[in-house]
Amino acid sequence: MQCEKCKNEFERALELYNGDWYCPYCHEILALSDLKLVVTDANEDAFKMAEICYLRALKTPAAEKINYNEMLVKAIEFCREAARSGHPKALVRMGFFYDSGYFAIDETEAFKQAYEYYRAVINGKISDIRSKKTVEYSEGGAKVKRSAAKLYLNLLKNAPENMRKFEKYDYFSELKRLKAAGLYFGGDDFVKSSVTADRAPRVMEILQSCFAKERPPLFGLLMLKGGDFTQLCSATVKTRGGSKKQIITIAEKVSLYLIDVTSGAPRAIKTFRDLFVEEEGRDYCLYFFNTNGKHLMSAAGLNAVKRSLEKGDSITDFARVNMLISSISRGVDCADYVFTADDILIHKSKAESVSHALGDLIKTVQTNVLRGEK
Repeated sequence: MQCEKCKNEFERALELYNGDWYCPYCHEILALSDLKLVVTDANEDAFKMAEICYLRALKTPAAEKINYNEMLVKAIEFCREAARSGHPKALVRMGFFYDSGYFAIDETEAFKQAYEYYRAVINGKISDIRSKKTVEYSEGGAKVKRSAAKLYLNLLKNAPENMRKFEKYDYFSELKRLKAAGLYFGGDDFVKSSVTADRAPRVMEILQSCFAKERPPLFGLLMLKGGDFTQLCSATVKTRGGSKKQIITIAEKVSLYLIDVTSGAPRAIKTFRDLFVEEEGRDYCLYFFNTNGKHLMSAAGLNAVKRSLEKGDSITDFARVNMLISSISRGVDCADYVFTADDILIHKSKAESVSHALGDLIKTVQTNVLRGEK
């Protein structure tokens, strides 16, 4: 991939909590619309692996949740790899992943990302260079565009309420445009699908992603009700000595705290005795910090971020965590905000500390929430 501003080429962009891509050199946002849509031997192989892993995930029995998550993580990483180099089907599949709730971001951000992925394919020119020369990917390209158009219209038909006021997300004008372009021939009846409506399984999937080999989350804030936490704590896994609470096996390697949204009081989750809530209907935030996997920061940098998040002020510990919670919990019953090292690095200059960069990240999240963008 090449940045249009600084012209540097790189394999991996910085990918922020909301899905946006940024240049790792000049920190300029990378627009999907600037991607050249092209099928190569390399990105076709990556996309095929993504589809194989995704199919295996879908065929995994419900009782084998760990295997399902492993296959799904592999599918997304292979698909992301292919999409970065402009593979059109991979871009459509990434849009589908966002649209269907596979990423740990809230509904508005997921909608915006799916919108950009679908439009990049609909409006782009697709080429195929697998034959050693550039050729127009005519019939195959038309099929991909029509597939993207159908998913795109379905997305707009079911847009979040706070996005429908914007003209560019108007379903009927886009339906008319795509029909005129010959990219859609059907009616206007769609049904939005969702991966799962259950809160506890969703939270567990995010926690298990901490052990991913590529781009593991660094820290996250998962909003949930007391009843959701109780359900989360009911899951068990087999051990040599019998069985164990699944969340405890995670807490052995990932720092976990249950924070009361009203009081801001944190409680470490370490042993079976910590698995309780005062009120089933009360609002909580499950905060985690993860040093597992390969992060694009040194161990010292990771520890500095953790200390900065969890240090106290004149009132309570975990001051910056509670700053984030107070922002993202406004009118939100259930939301997931999961951050990687990229979210820190995009705000950090050579002269700044990671603590300062973290403060800038918090301001960015707060600004987005105030704008209704989350």
